[in-house]
Amino acid sequence: MARPKIPTAPLASPEEIEHQFYEALQRGDIEQLMAVWSDDDDISCVHPGGPRMVGPNAIRAAFEGIAEELRRQYNIGYVPTNEGKTGQRKQIKVRVDRANLIIRARDSYIVGSVAPAPTPGKPNK
Repeated sequence: MARPKIPTAPLASPEEIEHQFYEALQRGDIEQLMAVWSDDDDISCVHPGGPRMVGPNAIRAAFEGIAEELRRQYNIGYVPTNEGKTGQRKQIKVRVDRANLIIRARDSYIVGSVAPAPTPGKPNK
């Protein structure tokens, strides 16, 4: 059974719906996020690399998990003191002093190239 939707103003375009969706996702507002979804039992969603979810309850649960994970993330960055030459591969090593953290980081980069997405990490021992 679908949960009651929170009232929203009619949306005039797909762009407005998309904007509302991503604003709600960024805030972790699951009620507002689900307000842009249909209440039909046969709606489906596939996140990159994930299984197909069917129905509002499965989709809600997936977004609740995403929101929970986003509340626990930290992003770090650095600027190298020696930039290197275009095309040169530079090694990266990320270390933390706490146990049971998951580190997602690249192990290297190429000077002057666009960064690919990091690969999933493993818990820090």
